[in-house]
Amino acid sequence: MNKTKPFKKGQIRTREELIFALSWAAELEHGLTCIYLFAAFTMKRFREEGIDDLQQNQIRNWQGTVLAVAMQEMEHLGYVCNLLNSIGGPQHFNRPNLPQPPSYYSTEGAFTLEKFNKETIKRFMEFEKPAPTNDASGEVLGTGLVPDIIHVFDHHTVQDLYNSILEGFDYLYDKLGDKLFIGNENAQLEDGDIVVGYANHEYGINLQKVVDLASAKKAIDIIVEQGEGILLDSKITSSKKATLQGQYQKLVDNIKALQQLDFKKKGSARKLFSIGKELINNLEEVPAGSLDKSLQLLLSKNIVLLKKILVKASQSLQSPKRLSTARDKMVEISVYDVEGILLSGFTIPGSHYLRFWQIYQEMKKLNYDPSRSVVDNPALRHHADNATQEVNLVTHPYTFKTLEVFNASYEAMVQMLILIFSFSGISNAERTLLINTAFFPFMTMVIRPLSEVLTLLPAYEDQKGFDAPRAGPAFEYYLNIAQMPQVDQGWEYLYERMTQISDASNNLNPPKDLNLYLQPALIKKVEQQISSLQGNLARMAQNFKIGFNL
Repeated sequence: MNKTKPFKKGQIRTREELIFALSWAAELEHGLTCIYLFAAFTMKRFREEGIDDLQQNQIRNWQGTVLAVAMQEMEHLGYVCNLLNSIGGPQHFNRPNLPQPPSYYSTEGAFTLEKFNKETIKRFMEFEKPAPTNDASGEVLGTGLVPDIIHVFDHHTVQDLYNSILEGFDYLYDKLGDKLFIGNENAQLEDGDIVVGYANHEYGINLQKVVDLASAKKAIDIIVEQGEGILLDSKITSSKKATLQGQYQKLVDNIKALQQLDFKKKGSARKLFSIGKELINNLEEVPAGSLDKSLQLLLSKNIVLLKKILVKASQSLQSPKRLSTARDKMVEISVYDVEGILLSGFTIPGSHYLRFWQIYQEMKKLNYDPSRSVVDNPALRHHADNATQEVNLVTHPYTFKTLEVFNASYEAMVQMLILIFSFSGISNAERTLLINTAFFPFMTMVIRPLSEVLTLLPAYEDQKGFDAPRAGPAFEYYLNIAQMPQVDQGWEYLYERMTQISDASNNLNPPKDLNLYLQPALIKKVEQQISSLQGNLARMAQNFKIGFNL
């Protein structure tokens, strides 16, 4: 009897495994989009919320950055849809309801809806952080007939998943050749399919078709380049950048070694000083000129801080608690400050990780709260797929109705996106109508204003006052999001849903008791948003009816 040879963790050897991994990637991109959007919409916008002109401008810049990253995550989801299509896989818009613990996707941070603050940005940095190498490690048993769980993250970054996907495309192309790409390329979206205003790229959505190995590699490189700031399928050629990458690898190794210390064990204090000195020496060897002056200065300041912590730790040799505190401070500085400095020297500027790292550096100096008092993980109900996770159930009647309209709108929009990316059994005209409904105005004239209103509205009926906890967009799924019939029944269903949503929005005129939670100026802004929303939903439903001859 032949024994199946084990293969490396994350290696993809069948079409089914590649579809499985891409579906996993689709969930990640979809989930990150929701998480980033939630944080962006929790930021204060108006002077009436207790911010001055300078603070308002700073918050606008942060919100613009986070929204731009969320928009690129939507673009990444589009690329994953094209990649799935290219190999004959189904579109995948399913994901679990939020929140989910780190163990669900084996990521460093939990998939939770939390307001914008320093801790949230640190979690975002963990999601987008580049891995020091592109190598998968470990082994699992399996024949590949059915896909094994793709354990590729190593609690570090989604980059590892895309590295495995890239390697899987290479392997399967060597095995199958052009037969790997059996999808209908006409069903894929590309630049020009999504046209808004006077320019195709007005909202920053850029897509290209995947038709062969080269375009598949390009799509994956774009996703990782924008997120982590590296190219998976290339090598660093600059000697300075290569040196920095090597020092980053050493830093990551030192951080892991520090995190594994147990100060209840003999010799752990000696190891702390040994690892700490090695870490500092590594940073002091960063070549002059490999970083710009501001980054070099920031690195020097952090080296001084690390030295001070190590000196102070030497005075606490008999206290495991103090040694543990010193270790934690060293790890904190190394992970959220020093790693970003080194990565700035050899990764691509403008990556999601570096954008979040820059926001974190600015937020460390804050003397005001930039966010509304939004609760974590607001929801209408508990769901079976996150029953063990804590959610904050919205109880204020008006907010409850508003969140119902949001969730229904979100689901209807996703169902349209599945039809758009599947493009099976519908005409070009029907697809164009769906595109012109789902992308814009649904995203910009329904999802966004409802999200902004929800983060102003009270979460609970029994907690009143201008500082009462606020709700937010929950992005809840109630149905199994799958492809609908591409026939008249599908259009009838979607029109029925849009009509229901429009009718429900007509019941969202703000109640009088809102003055117990919001100042008059903010109530006026809610009224304006809701009035605009009602008109937009009515027009969208009518245009859908006319377009599909219902």
